[in-house]
Amino acid sequence: MDDRAHTGGVQHHYMRGLCFDSMWDYQTRSRSGRRSWARLDMGSAAYPWAVEDDPEGAGWCVRCCASVLGQRPVSLTRMQKSPVPTGDPANVASALREILPTFEIDVQFGPGQELIHKVANTIGSGGGAIARLERQHELRQIPPCWVWLVGVEVKPASLCALNDQPVSMLLVGRELSPPWASGYGAKATFLDSGGWMVRSVDGHAWRAVLSSLVEIKPA
Repeated sequence: MDDRAHTGGVQHHYMRGLCFDSMWDYQTRSRSGRRSWARLDMGSAAYPWAVEDDPEGAGWCVRCCASVLGQRPVSLTRMQKSPVPTGDPANVASALREILPTFEIDVQFGPGQELIHKVANTIGSGGGAIARLERQHELRQIPPCWVWLVGVEVKPASLCALNDQPVSMLLVGRELSPPWASGYGAKATFLDSGGWMVRSVDGHAWRAVLSSLVEIKPA
C-alpha cells in the first residue's frame, strides 16, 4: 500500500497487502487461490501468550507480520503449541521459518543507516522485517521491545538530488502507541550522531538503538 495523497511531500510505502480504512485489513488467499480481505486483529484477544511470557512482544510481531506475508491468519492453536519466540533474534527467526517455510529469513546485528534502504528494498520486493528496539534513557533502563517494520517514509525525487530516498521507517509494536488508520504507531529516523530518533503518533520522542533485524524475503 502506497500513501501518495500528497505528491508534493513525503510518501509512505507499506508492505504489500495491507489496507488501512479506520481498521487494519490484509489480503488473504485461500488454498484454491481465491483472494479476499480479512481484519488484522492486533488486540490481546488474538494473542496466545500472557505479557509475562513474552515481555518483549516478539510473538506479537511474528504473528502479525507472518499473517500478512503468508496471506492467511496464523493459527493461534499452532502458536500456543510452539515455544514463545523470546528476545533472542535466533529464536524469532526460527519461529518465522516454521510459519513461513517458503521465505528466506536473515538475521543481522547492529544495523546502521543502511537499514532504511534495506527495509525499503525488502518491502518493495514483497517481504517484511521485524527488529529489536532498545530505548536509551539517561536515568533509567527501559526494557527492549520488538517492533514490526510495516513501511518506510520516502522523499520523492523532486525533493532530492537524485532518486527517491527513504528517510524514516514506520513501526508498530505491542509496546508502542496503538497505530492509527495512517498505518503506523511510530517513526524511526537515523541520527547523524548515530542511533535512531523514534517519534510516536501521540507526540512522544526518544533515542533508540535497533540492535538486530530479522529480514523476511520471498524465496
